Amino acid sequence: MKKKLISIIIVTLLFTLISGCGIGKNSKNSEEASVNDIVGVWYEVDVLDSRTLTVNEDATFSLEYRGGGTMYGTVEVTYEEHPDGTKSAWYSFKDVDGTELVAFAKSDDEIQKELFSGQDGELHFYRSEYIDEYNAPESEPSGMTGMINPWRDTTEEEASGYVPNGFSAPEGSTNIRWSVCEPVEGSTNPEIMVQLDFDYEGLSYTAREQAVPGTEITDISGLYYEWTSESDGILANWAGGKMPCKFYRYVGEEGYVDLVLWFDIETGYAYSLSTQSDDLDGFDIQAIAEMIYDPDKQFGANMPDDTDELDEYSIEFIKNITEETVESIDITGCDTFTQIVDKALTKGMGYANETICDNDVLLVSSATYDDLEGANAAIDSIVYVYKDGVPYEIGKVTSGGTAYPITVKDGYLYTGSNHWICKYAIANNKLMIMEHIAIVYDAEGNGTYYYDSEDGGDYSNFDNKEAEKIYDKLTDEMMNGTVVKYSTKA
Repeated sequence: MKKKLISIIIVTLLFTLISGCGIGKNSKNSEEASVNDIVGVWYEVDVLDSRTLTVNEDATFSLEYRGGGTMYGTVEVTYEEHPDGTKSAWYSFKDVDGTELVAFAKSDDEIQKELFSGQDGELHFYRSEYIDEYNAPESEPSGMTGMINPWRDTTEEEASGYVPNGFSAPEGSTNIRWSVCEPVEGSTNPEIMVQLDFDYEGLSYTAREQAVPGTEITDISGLYYEWTSESDGILANWAGGKMPCKFYRYVGEEGYVDLVLWFDIETGYAYSLSTQSDDLDGFDIQAIAEMIYDPDKQFGANMPDDTDELDEYSIEFIKNITEETVESIDITGCDTFTQIVDKALTKGMGYANETICDNDVLLVSSATYDDLEGANAAIDSIVYVYKDGVPYEIGKVTSGGTAYPITVKDGYLYTGSNHWICKYAIANNKLMIMEHIAIVYDAEGNGTYYYDSEDGGDYSNFDNKEAEKIYDKLTDEMMNGTVVKYSTKA
């Protein structure tokens, strides 16, 4: 059944001691220990998804997960006798079935401010009344981040600026709260996470969005249950009504937890939506996942009026989207590509040298990400060439998500999404879309292909079957090209 107290593994306690040695942060605490000594609220530290532990006077506890969901159980004091006759006191945490999950050593301090688990101290909680002491720079433990909780409250407007294809609370929701989790050094995923908490029709929900590496559905919920049931599904609204998703349900003595996960392959962002209640029998979380879809927050939804009139499959639409999403940088006084990197780029931006149509170019991206194949990739870039001996911006490019990193093949540059592919060339110091192909699906899922080019030709009546062949060809070229390897500005 059990929900784990740690994110991925259950801490196994080692009770066999070397003679004369203490355990973890505990040395020789006395037999005089009581659960009352740790009653109160404790915050988990040195982790991204900080949890809140509450120990009650009746020797029960609750562990509240940042992503939603709560675990319950009991606490008791246990003792371990050492060879020298002394004893160590432990606070043993058990689930509702009485199975021990983890134990924290009693300290010798008059007031115990910290809880460390086992010998390794893998779990670390700090008493809420003294959390300011922990956060003080002079008291940061060696090797620790010193951050109790990287989450901070924010506004819906700010949150929407961090992520594409966002969500909103359904109409009629209450207790709406937006927050973001800032990446910290050493994080396995250095991307900002956006979270929305809201109440709707008697239930509380937590929705999350975060960029992730790879192209698969990824669990960013912060929930770690042994799920009672799992199933696959398709969400309406998202991805034109064809968004694959995974449903999970946990049923235990402490109640029900429902979770749905999905992944937007166009943007490379993962999503989760969860809720918890005493009884969710007959409840369908899919309907809520579809309700939080906000068309006004989707890629390209808030373009200027002239762009709104453009067909989503047209070259002009792609160019306007690119112009709006990729910001130029000031390279005044930069006489070389190296000077652009040294003087104009800020921390986290990417840069790469490539040859496009026999032109030496510098590509500058707003950020980079790990493509899981040992390289830093990017989905947007400003393109610079040398003109009259100095760097000159000739255009910008962007892809629809991390599943489509900027790629080169045979001297051409490629961007794309799961609905379109662009092949770029350079001619007369201008960046041009040599070939652009898009597919648009109708309500029945039938695809129509659209081909275009900036070569001046009229392709308005281009044959659909021929366009499909070009779509397959350009997709093959991009997939078999070389992902541009960016360096990241330190």
